[in-house]
Amino acid sequence: MIDQWLSLGLKPIRSDRDDWSRVKLHSSGVIVAQAGRWVEVRMFWFPKHTTVWRVWWDQRFRQVPQDQCRIYYRQPFAAPTYLTLDYFVSGLKTSVRTVDAALHALDRVAEFKRSDAIVAQLKNSRISSRLLQRYGWERHLGGETSPHIIRRFYGKYPSAIASLREMNVEADPQSRASLHAPVDTFR
Repeated sequence: MIDQWLSLGLKPIRSDRDDWSRVKLHSSGVIVAQAGRWVEVRMFWFPKHTTVWRVWWDQRFRQVPQDQCRIYYRQPFAAPTYLTLDYFVSGLKTSVRTVDAALHALDRVAEFKRSDAIVAQLKNSRISSRLLQRYGWERHLGGETSPHIIRRFYGKYPSAIASLREMNVEADPQSRASLHAPVDTFR
């Protein structure tokens, strides 16, 4: 309910054909993914900050559909070249494909905002360093036990890397076999 109020009058992005440059105009928003694909990116007029009270409230009273996740992000005024992943909410049976789709959309937002990195603070001890590395994140400020994580770009964004790889495969007829190889867009 409050998400709709915060984005009142702003048209969400619901496909790759929509105008993603609108993301640059607003400092915060939410990415919604469901059933293995991202559904929409809603921008907010004001940032939605995470508090202990909000986490407690969401755990007890807010129902999230089974295979859905939401990523709340914002661009701090003090560090405009960074994005923060403020809050991640998921349903009980959220699939890895759904989380993957949401993270790809977050990368896309970072690309359009020309962010140098995305930073977050982990509050869940079940997320391993190995899983973080798989998605291109690394521990930051304190080594292996640090709750702070970062995904660095510095001008090299996953979608641009993936499209370059696709163009290289199309340009080189001898590498047709690699068309069926998975493209790692997180490296």
